[in-house]
Amino acid sequence: ITFLAQEQEETLTLPHGYKIFAQSRAWLPGNRLPGGGVAAIISDRVKFSICEAISHPDIITIELEKVFIICAYIVPENSYWGNWSVVDPKLRLAEAIDYCCTREKGYVVLGDLNSRTASHQAAHSHLERRSPDLVCSSRGNWLLDICDEYMLHIINGTCLEHSTGERWTSYQPNGNSVVDYAIASEELLPSVDRLLVEKIPGFRDDHASIHLVLGRDILQMTEVQTYNGRSLTDLLGAIDYSSPMEQILHSTIQAALSDTEATTYLYGPTYVTENPVQAYLAAADSVTTQADEPYTVFAVNWGSRGRSLVRKINGTLQRGYIMGLVALVLNTDPTRPLIVYTCASALVTTLVEHAGRISLRGWPGMDGDLLRIVCTLLARRPSTTEFRMFEQNNKAANHEISWVLKTVHDASRVHETVTTMEMLSMEELPEWEVPTMATPIEGQPKIFKNRAFKKTLKRPLAGTDVNAQVNIEPPQDLELDNRLAHRGRAAMRKLMWRNLQKAVNLAAEPKEYWKFLKEKLNRKQRGQAVSMQDLRNVFDARMNPPMDLPEHFDVEKFQLDKNWAANAPQANVDESHNQYFARPVSSEEIDRAKRHLSSHTGSAKGVDGIQYSQIMQIPSDQLAKLFNFCISTRDAPKVWLTTKLVGILKQGKAASDPENYRLIALECCFLKMMTLLVAQRFRDWVKDMNILPEAQNGFREGFRTSNCAFVLRCAIDRARSQNRSLLVTFIDLENAFPSTNLPTLWKKLADAGAKGPLMDWVRMIYECMQYSVTTNSRNQRFTDLFQSLWGILAGDSLSPDLFTFYAADCDPPKQENDVVLFQVVITYLLLADDMAMMEYLREGAMKEKLGYMANIWCRENFLKLNVAKTKFMIFGPLPASLPILMVNGSSIDAVSIFKYVGFYFQSTKRNIFAEHYVKKSNLAAAGNRSFYMLESIFGTLWPKLGVQLYMARVDPHLIHGCEVVLDVDSSSLLLLEKIQLEGLRRILGLGPRCMRAVLFTESGIMPIAYRRVILALRYVAYLWESPIHRLVRIAFEDSKRLLQDNKPCWLGDLTRVLRELPHPVEFAIGDVTNRAEIEKIIKKVEQSCALSLHTEIENSDRVPLLHGRMREGDTPCLHTVVKFRLYLHRVVVPAHRLALTRFICSAHGLAVERLRHTERHQDKIPREFRLCRLCKCSVEDEQHVIFLCDAVSDDLVQRRAALIVLAKQIRPKSRWDLLDGSNGWNLLRLLCRVDEIVPAFAAHVYHTLKEFAQVDMFRHPDFKGLQ
Repeated sequence: ITFLAQEQEETLTLPHGYKIFAQSRAWLPGNRLPGGGVAAIISDRVKFSICEAISHPDIITIELEKVFIICAYIVPENSYWGNWSVVDPKLRLAEAIDYCCTREKGYVVLGDLNSRTASHQAAHSHLERRSPDLVCSSRGNWLLDICDEYMLHIINGTCLEHSTGERWTSYQPNGNSVVDYAIASEELLPSVDRLLVEKIPGFRDDHASIHLVLGRDILQMTEVQTYNGRSLTDLLGAIDYSSPMEQILHSTIQAALSDTEATTYLYGPTYVTENPVQAYLAAADSVTTQADEPYTVFAVNWGSRGRSLVRKINGTLQRGYIMGLVALVLNTDPTRPLIVYTCASALVTTLVEHAGRISLRGWPGMDGDLLRIVCTLLARRPSTTEFRMFEQNNKAANHEISWVLKTVHDASRVHETVTTMEMLSMEELPEWEVPTMATPIEGQPKIFKNRAFKKTLKRPLAGTDVNAQVNIEPPQDLELDNRLAHRGRAAMRKLMWRNLQKAVNLAAEPKEYWKFLKEKLNRKQRGQAVSMQDLRNVFDARMNPPMDLPEHFDVEKFQLDKNWAANAPQANVDESHNQYFARPVSSEEIDRAKRHLSSHTGSAKGVDGIQYSQIMQIPSDQLAKLFNFCISTRDAPKVWLTTKLVGILKQGKAASDPENYRLIALECCFLKMMTLLVAQRFRDWVKDMNILPEAQNGFREGFRTSNCAFVLRCAIDRARSQNRSLLVTFIDLENAFPSTNLPTLWKKLADAGAKGPLMDWVRMIYECMQYSVTTNSRNQRFTDLFQSLWGILAGDSLSPDLFTFYAADCDPPKQENDVVLFQVVITYLLLADDMAMMEYLREGAMKEKLGYMANIWCRENFLKLNVAKTKFMIFGPLPASLPILMVNGSSIDAVSIFKYVGFYFQSTKRNIFAEHYVKKSNLAAAGNRSFYMLESIFGTLWPKLGVQLYMARVDPHLIHGCEVVLDVDSSSLLLLEKIQLEGLRRILGLGPRCMRAVLFTESGIMPIAYRRVILALRYVAYLWESPIHRLVRIAFEDSKRLLQDNKPCWLGDLTRVLRELPHPVEFAIGDVTNRAEIEKIIKKVEQSCALSLHTEIENSDRVPLLHGRMREGDTPCLHTVVKFRLYLHRVVVPAHRLALTRFICSAHGLAVERLRHTERHQDKIPREFRLCRLCKCSVEDEQHVIFLCDAVSDDLVQRRAALIVLAKQIRPKSRWDLLDGSNGWNLLRLLCRVDEIVPAFAAHVYHTLKEFAQVDMFRHPDFKGLQ
């Protein structure tokens, strides 16, 4: 039995050269993990096929050359199978046997059949059985009848079983039995060599393993056409390491620095350490609520000299401290050492310990620009800078510290009167001279903190840091004897506990945490069913022009472009006005590239084995030296000019066909970084020359992938407003990137003015690059090298920009029936090579545009229009007969649903995005299943990990396209809400009857309806700030006109969505003049969300423990109402945490909650009659069972007393002697919220609920229902 969910077998790690095939049951209601399931693990060398017709959940049939193998699990006799099968599993097995019986092959049945046959054998069999199991069950008699009917032989207990010791197959606490069988057909019996039944010591299973050995003549093994390939050393050949290119590469790699070395390198040598100056620095944020943006005030005092400085900046507290330090350094003699007293511990730690690493990565992050400025100033000072800490609330501080603290406190309240400090640029920073005769002081750090430095903030309460290391107590029964545990549960739970402990403590390091989760959850790549040589042949043909050009290509132009490229000079002069392609690469440009690559440090390696993370450790000036040398010599290190190719099987395609593999190219990271630098220059040039059409939204800064969908949606709105039919044709270019004709590309670039050393170097890379196919195995081997003369480099940073440039001259002809938005004609939309052409329906519609694409542009640019994948749709009134669109004699199919740039459009429903909701809800549901798979790994779902997994695997699908797809259809939104609620219930461990509001207030996740509308409003801000000439802004302006004319449109839908929120938000687009106005509306939406959830909880008597979280009179704030609660992380015993969560959220089994519902044979009982099942005197509610019930056991009384003693120690001022009434409820809420008490309180709740659950609930006799 596998207990695998559907497709979960793809996440398992298998030995090399094996595949797994599973038949699993469907997910149970509520997406719970199924039981049962069977699987077969088969060598790649075995010829086989899966008999789909007779393979079902719990039964898999494999056909080999000379034998069928039926692997089956039949549930016990009294088990219910209707949840996952419509046919009795016994009948399914009989059908599989009957199918195999009619074929001219032998067959064998293996598996857990839950049949006990004692020592009986089929009547016709000559094999005598001796079984240790003396019981013959009714299921066993059925099995014997099957054996008689189909002439089968039971191998267990016969002379063919060569087992040693006892021959039991099932080991249970209630006794052992023989229920697992090997059964052979009459034809196969002579080929049965032996049967081994063995209980493997330490194996986590309560069943023995069964090994059936058949003769070699039965199994036909295929000789896999192995291609040994070449080693990497052999592939690269001899490398002249004495050449200048290889030497500069070696020296650049050797220049990589550790964090400490990088900090020393950043600040440089120290020259002066005597005659220091003392200064004091403090900062505080603005406390005024009228300010549109946050302000921070800082104060600097130079001690006995009496100088002081007070300024403010627009930004966060961290930025305020940085700018304060900048002002301090600028106003201090650089030749004197500086001692800075401050309470900015985080900033000091960054400057002293992490600044070097941050500088190597190009100064990424929100405050990277200011950090670079302050570090540059500190580095240019020839003298030392020492930081000393003081506490912000230090009452015993000296005069200077008291002054700066009081000054920033007072100034933060009246920041309007404080002068604003202007931001500085790197060009404005002063250069300071080193004093005459001064020499570097060896071993003296320039920036340091005093030895007494320590974090001066008060020690946080235990558990308030949700990233702290957590020790989870193991389950109490882990030491049980495995022999007594059903299915080895004790050992399994111990493994789950270790996995959970590791995952929880890795959560503080996202990289390692996600690596661990992906290892457990992601699909594993299996061995390829095709050889490397087969893939090489396919990829070689795919990456080079065909021997015979297609007839629709312009052969004459193809030859002209080829001749031009062959005769083009290797060195060209840059004629651009800004010298885009001739300027040397600067350190600033490399910093910019590093910032871009900072999130890709784990990228796959090329043949040189170097990752981005290693390149990040190399100083930018060293990298600039290497890259400029490459450009000036029009050369590159030899290893850069070899790219390895890996084949990835396309989803749903046959693995045996090499044509079904997608090509993945792994360039050297050095090369990708250098082409990224070229791409940055190229994009600047393209933008400056205004080359790309407005219709192109792909790979452009400031453009979004959703823009095409938005413009198309607005065009549909305009067509509907005029009651016209809009014809949209979605063009598919066959292998657009790999089929780009390089000579044509080089000629287009030269004609446009993209010439110079950088572009010459790019052409050299294309001319010299070689490819080799490899696998992902540890001992990588490579095929022979080949070159690509067709298509842009796969996996290269510059490739997307080259293609958008290549397609920039695509301009379908305008027609009188084209769409007009805001007085602008729009004929087509582009996202890289994804094109949508549109015009209003008329006779002969789209003929000219399709003719242009197929017969002019594609012909002259040597691309092929894929007619089979090109589709068209009609939005609006449908004609009596659909138009016939033809391309080169082939017709284009009409569809009602099409996926364009990630959005599902549907033309046959009023809501054109109805299918989009369905598809995304299905994907989100699949993401939800990650939670349930985690339970098979961890045993329990840790809430914090669950929230992170939800945001990574569920939330992206729930919010996808929300800026375009507005939730005006409540039934469609309900699909998304249902998935979100299921996920949050699973994370918190709550049932379907719990209040919806608590799912959000406890998990910290916003209701999806609010989250989607907030993202839509942020898109409005983006639209508002877009230039007026962009198509997305034009579509936005057209939507405003439709709104003014009271026509249905995108803005009208947004207004309606905001108006229909539980607490409506008014939105008048005419009142919006800037982003700040949009941010105010977003704040109102957040307040609406907080108010809605807060009101629902406060007005409900179901969750009294969640009342009073805010002070009376305070306005609900989203960040306080919707918040991940610390008790979910602080209580480390899973059973205790689950009990406390259900107790707080009123999802427990106490009478006050259970009897409020109308159930079968039971009416709803008024609250005053839901009496305690133990004392039958008071209502069985949370306060009563925890504090007041005197009928509980002595153990619970002692636990209650110990809890109150602990609470008195931590909160002595509370009235712990008054446990009833309103004070008792307040104390109960206090126990739920005080961090130091929560673990003990959770344990007490667990034991209390457990004791009450052991007694039947009391139902008042005056009300209908069964006692």
